[in-house]
Amino acid sequence: YSTEDQGEVMEEIKAQMTGIYTLLKTKYTDGFRIMARTIDDIKTQALNYLGFPVPVDFTTPDEVGACVNRVYSDVLEKAFRMYPWSFARKDGIIEGTKDSSQEARFSHYAKISDFLTNYICVQAAFFDPKHWAKCFDWRQTDTDEIKFMPRKLYVEYTADIGVAKYPAYFADYLALAV
Repeated sequence: YSTEDQGEVMEEIKAQMTGIYTLLKTKYTDGFRIMARTIDDIKTQALNYLGFPVPVDFTTPDEVGACVNRVYSDVLEKAFRMYPWSFARKDGIIEGTKDSSQEARFSHYAKISDFLTNYICVQAAFFDPKHWAKCFDWRQTDTDEIKFMPRKLYVEYTADIGVAKYPAYFADYLALAV
């Protein structure tokens, strides 16, 4: 190829790559990565999987809508707790208050929601911010309280990031689980 021919070939390749990039960006960002835009989309998809043909209004639900509304929040929480989904994983720090109770093993306690945003569950705890030394001296006593040995606990936790950011596979999983 001459220098002129190489330039033309490169321009043609660039045009093809731009077209492919635009197609992929449109298809996979808008249509694949995020399948359901709202909670009602997931609920409707669940009913479609069951072969329910009639649209359901979940804001003023009939019997079917009320049933799906009741089940959805439980399914969502169980789905988040059963696996440390990478798209919902967050890092946080919990600083404890000295505990004067009888339990000597856990000398500090904290209210989790005071330190972590959109918290669903703690997946792991560490002594250091780089997560090198795993801490096993902690226990969640109820949904919002944690007891632990060190004064400061570095945690990996699962957070609800909002339905619009759920990947397609997770939205599909929720619809199938409902």
